[in-house]
Amino acid sequence: MKLLLDTHIILWALDDNPKLPNEARALIMDMKNEIYYSSASVWETTIKYMSRPDKIRISGSRAQAKADGLRFVTHDSKIPFYEEECVIVV
Repeated sequence: MKLLLDTHIILWALDDNPKLPNEARALIMDMKNEIYYSSASVWETTIKYMSRPDKIRISGSRAQAKADGLRFVTHDSKIPFYEEECVIVV
């Protein structure tokens, strides 16, 4: 099944937030499903983060890189504090 996730579902999933319904978690974790997101979700997340950076943790790229055996290249000054081998700060 192809799933298009709404912004709040994406944020809850990335943060492992207890607000994420079990049904959504099961759909997302099912390897048979293809997960999609809208470019509007990227835009929405950016706006939400810029207005309330203390309320939104953006660590999904680092978690994805580690899970997929990738190296995450970033210029974010806060990322080195995670001390993850999968992170390359430039």
